[in-house]
Amino acid sequence: MPNNDDTAAHPPTGAAWHGSMVAFLVARGETDPLSADPLTSSLTATGRLQADHAAQALDGLPIDLLCAASDIASAEVADTLAAAVQPKERWDLADLEALNRDDLALEPTGSPMPTRWSPDQWRFGLERLWVRVTPAWTRIAIYAETQRLANVLVVADPLVLSLLLQSWQGRDWRGLDANSTLPDGTVLRAALDGASVAVESLVD
Repeated sequence: MPNNDDTAAHPPTGAAWHGSMVAFLVARGETDPLSADPLTSSLTATGRLQADHAAQALDGLPIDLLCAASDIASAEVADTLAAAVQPKERWDLADLEALNRDDLALEPTGSPMPTRWSPDQWRFGLERLWVRVTPAWTRIAIYAETQRLANVLVVADPLVLSLLLQSWQGRDWRGLDANSTLPDGTVLRAALDGASVAVESLVD
């Protein structure tokens, strides 16, 4: 696995957001932790309840753009939320998908389940995830700014949303692991204004 010494010497952080909008973040609900493929795993019964609670928390909000990861569980949550908030537009984005074996550059020894990766595999996969998630958000943000969209809803795996938060807050994301990410079903309101971000939880 490649070792990027420059990255190690200069921990990458996110650039501050320079626009003004509200981003609602919904971490997709619980899935089967033993699923062989995180991209095709559906929500459990608990995950569906979490999606319903998120829909109740957001019901009636004027969402301009709903952006959902294209993995099955995120898409299921997005379908539930779309019925509650009636977004003006919806994007389904592969670049927001959960961490998966593709992020190991198809390394033959890599398990399809990230929870079984070695520490080196995790670091490499996390860097690849960062490289695809942050440009995806940049595309969303530029579109929102040019179209004057005030409220954007993002539905994705908890790790993906944790990376976004780290980016907005200008923090080093490399310390993230499976135990330090947002919980399943988390619903956050993030007010992005210039170089500052104010985050609040919308569900208990």
